[in-house]
Amino acid sequence: MEIEESRIRQAKWHLKNGDTKKKACEILGISYNTTRLNKIIKDFDDQQSRVKELKEKMKNKPLAEEVKNSIAKEYIEGAAKSKLAEDYYISTYRINKILIEKQVPIRGKGKKSETKVSHIKNDLNKKLRIGDIVYYAPNKPKYIDLDGKKYFSHAACKAKIQKVFDEEIINIWEEIVEEKTVFEPWIDIESKTFRKNWPDGPVEGQHYKVLYQNADGEWKDRRFVEAEIKNCLEILSKYGQPGYEIYCMDDDHPGHYFALREELYDIGVKHD
Repeated sequence: MEIEESRIRQAKWHLKNGDTKKKACEILGISYNTTRLNKIIKDFDDQQSRVKELKEKMKNKPLAEEVKNSIAKEYIEGAAKSKLAEDYYISTYRINKILIEKQVPIRGKGKKSETKVSHIKNDLNKKLRIGDIVYYAPNKPKYIDLDGKKYFSHAACKAKIQKVFDEEIINIWEEIVEEKTVFEPWIDIESKTFRKNWPDGPVEGQHYKVLYQNADGEWKDRRFVEAEIKNCLEILSKYGQPGYEIYCMDDDHPGHYFALREELYDIGVKHD
């Protein structure tokens, strides 16, 4: 059974304060055994000495770029600065400098505190695509309603882009190359039963669909195309920049959110 470092430190302070070894064993959660107690404390002191030596050795040693990249990657994936400092035998101050150098958004200390992104040069002209992994740092909490779904953006996280709302989408679907109507295979609009139940004729979306094809050869339901263009126009006119539906990949707050381009930071992970 591994004994927590904080308990060993506590036991040491009790001994230094004049308490019995029996009391120290109780704090460590072990049976009264002075040999084992002495070994635990000696091993702990030896480890602390090794860590101190390694920290002193790393104090002024330049870090290789691959090490800096590993630190940035681990932090993006959720590692705490204190844990990284411990693993790499350097100070949290130095970890912070590496994150700034590598243009990584720095999480706030509390859940409600803002992510620091002022040090990042966010290239807003860079196109983000579906499947790209980005870091989402919201300007402020906001609600937005798209396709009948309400998104509430509130928490910084690593995210995957699910949908794009920009002028490119409008351009792709502005000029339709081909249009065709497709009926459900079971529909017989000439039958008496059909005319009796639907005297006004077939209903789009229920009995048939109209498909649009764009210059890229992509086919889509007309209703989805119109809704997509409408959403893009609303977002661009309201915010003056593209919007994105993203999926937050962090365990603390997974789910779908709406984000603006200025709130998304490229972290060097390419789309699938």
